[in-house]
Amino acid sequence: MNVLKINAQNPEASSIEEAVKSLRNEEVIIHPTETVYGLACLSNSEKALNGVFEIKQRPPQQPFSIMVNKIDDILEISGVNADWLRPFLEKIFPGAVTVLLPRRNRLFPAFWNQFPLIGFRFPDHKLSMRLLNGTDLPIITTSANLSGGPSPGSIRAIPVSVLEKAALVLDGGETEHKIPSTIIRIDIDCKNISLVRQGAYSFDKIQNYFVNS
Repeated sequence: MNVLKINAQNPEASSIEEAVKSLRNEEVIIHPTETVYGLACLSNSEKALNGVFEIKQRPPQQPFSIMVNKIDDILEISGVNADWLRPFLEKIFPGAVTVLLPRRNRLFPAFWNQFPLIGFRFPDHKLSMRLLNGTDLPIITTSANLSGGPSPGSIRAIPVSVLEKAALVLDGGETEHKIPSTIIRIDIDCKNISLVRQGAYSFDKIQNYFVNS
């Protein structure tokens, strides 16, 4: 198990470079976000996605969220747009929110095409952003736990079996929020949002942004 200590607020370049190398090699890594620790890999790598299923002991019929570093990626990957959508997303991102949008594009690998909705994260977290900037590709994010288990806010809360199967573990100490992101669903046709899971970001605040978009 390759564990690197890292400063989540001011990540060391050498550690980021090693993590980016693992991601580009289609490997699975563990890293902190502003919410909880996540398993990450390239979103366009079937090999790596299968590795995440194996590590989490999770069936491949369940989706992951895609982590991006710009709004354009959300719109391009999902294939959706509306006059009000970008201004709304620009108000809530970056932040501890996952947005569910209709998938109107065919994606690669084919795994993604079984899902009518795709979740997107644009984190407010320097380390996560450095990983995204380094790969220059969207990556998936999912809690570093066994399927159905609690979401870990620290390395010590991650099951040993999960830690041992990751190619690299970035240990940045305890996460800021220690709870997962808030998940909202966006209905493009009806111009509506709904709460799927309350998490680290206030849904009341999201609703206020939406009304004023």
